[in-house]
Amino acid sequence: MHSHILIVDDHPAVGIGTKDMLERNMRVRASYVQSAKLAIEMISRQRIDIVLCDWQMPVMNGIELCSILKDKQSDVKVMMYSGYELEPHFNEMMDARVNGFVSKSSSSDELIQSLQSMIQGNAIIPIDLLQRLRSMDLRALQKIMQRQNSYITDKEKELLEAISLGSSNRELADKFHISQRGVEYQLSKLFEKLQVRSRAKAVTVAIELGYIPAKTSKG
Repeated sequence: MHSHILIVDDHPAVGIGTKDMLERNMRVRASYVQSAKLAIEMISRQRIDIVLCDWQMPVMNGIELCSILKDKQSDVKVMMYSGYELEPHFNEMMDARVNGFVSKSSSSDELIQSLQSMIQGNAIIPIDLLQRLRSMDLRALQKIMQRQNSYITDKEKELLEAISLGSSNRELADKFHISQRGVEYQLSKLFEKLQVRSRAKAVTVAIELGYIPAKTSKG
C-alpha cells in the first residue's frame, strides 16, 4: 500500500505543484489542502503517513498544527517545509514533535530523497542546520532522535566507537562477524540516521549527541 502524503500550504501554486511532482516521481498518494483547519479535518477522517507542512500560514502556523496532528494520530510524521530560517525555532519544533525539516529552496530530488528517508523511519535534519546547532542544546536533538525509529542502537554505538578508533571495513567485519558488504550496509544505514556522509562526520555528531565518549576519538 502506497504511503499517503498530505501537503499543507496556503499558496495553491506551491501546494498543487508539489502534489503533482510527488505523484509523478514517487510511488505515493498525495493530497493537498490550503489551511491548517482542512488538514485537521482530513486527518480526523483518514490515516495520513506524512504531512509536508508550510511553517508560515495564517491563523495557525505549522508548529502549532504539528502538535494537533500528533495528538490526533500519534504516528504521523511531520516534515516542516519553509523558505524561512528555522534555526531560531528549533527547540519549539522539537517540543511539537516535528520529524524533519526541508527548505523550500531544496531541489525536487532533495525533497523526494528526504521524504523517502522519512518513509523509512528516519528523522530529517539538514547537515548545515546540524552544524549550526553545535553551540545549542544538543540534548533536544537527542530527544527527537529517541522518539524516532532512527534512535541509535547499542550495536550501532559499538560500530561508532570502532570507527572512531580508525578500524577499516575489514577490521569491522572481523569484529562484528559480518561480511564487508554487511559492514558497508550498516555504515550506510548509520550515516543516514545521523544525516552525515562520512565516517569523520558520523563520529563528530555521535560525540556531540553523547552516543560515544570523546576520549574514544582517534588522535
